[in-house]
Amino acid sequence: MNTDYQAYLDALKAGDEIIFIARGARSWSNDRIEKLSVVRRTPAQVVCSVGGNEIRFKAQGGRRIGGDYFDVLPSPAAREEIEAFEEQLLLSRMRLRLRDTDTRSLSPDALKELNAVLDKHT
Repeated sequence: MNTDYQAYLDALKAGDEIIFIARGARSWSNDRIEKLSVVRRTPAQVVCSVGGNEIRFKAQGGRRIGGDYFDVLPSPAAREEIEAFEEQLLLSRMRLRLRDTDTRSLSPDALKELNAVLDKHT
């Protein structure tokens, strides 16, 4: 077991909040930023709340009680990691918006401007 991770688990107390990137099981499109709150702590468990649901983790090793082998209490994401994730999400939404835009509804000037930007960067 990673001693840094165990030290992190040992330091958790009621009221602590952990912001992390929840990775989707099937694709990156299911990834999202989540906030987990520590509700209480016993010698054997760290009891948390995510989206109003109570989830229990073993205090030793961080495995989720009732979860599978890979379900562990997440470590907090670094600010840079969250910012990079939010930037990628914004870019993805912009791409989808462009893909779904009916260019026939754009004014001739807007269409020319869009084409000029695309010519410059592609």
